[in-house]
Amino acid sequence: MLFHLFGDILYIETENQITERNQTMTIKLLKKGIRVNGKYYPCFYSSSKSSINGKATIYLRTYDSLPPEVWNELEVQNNSDSMTDYFEKDRIKVSPGSPLFARTEELAGAYQ
Repeated sequence: MLFHLFGDILYIETENQITERNQTMTIKLLKKGIRVNGKYYPCFYSSSKSSINGKATIYLRTYDSLPPEVWNELEVQNNSDSMTDYFEKDRIKVSPGSPLFARTEELAGAYQ
C-alpha cells in the first residue's frame, strides 16, 4: 500500500490480490464532508485531544456505508447489529502516523 498526499487529497494505491493490478483510491477531506473516489459523504471531525487513545475521528452524518476499499485501508468502525435493530453510522479513526491526521486535526479545529 502506498500513500500519496497532494494538498488535501490522499491517494492510496493498493495491489488487488485477485487481478494483480494496482488500484488507486482517492480521499479528499472537505470542511463538511469527505469525497471518496468522487462520491460525497457528509461528516464532522473530532480532534485527538478529545480522545483517550489519541486518535482523531471522522464521523459520517448518514447511514451510507463507506466503500469496501476504505474499510480495507483505513480504520473504519461500525458496531451496528441488525438482530437488535441497533444501527450506527461509520466512523474513521485516524492515528497520528496517518497522512490524514494533520488535515483531520485542522478541520476538527474549525468546529471548536
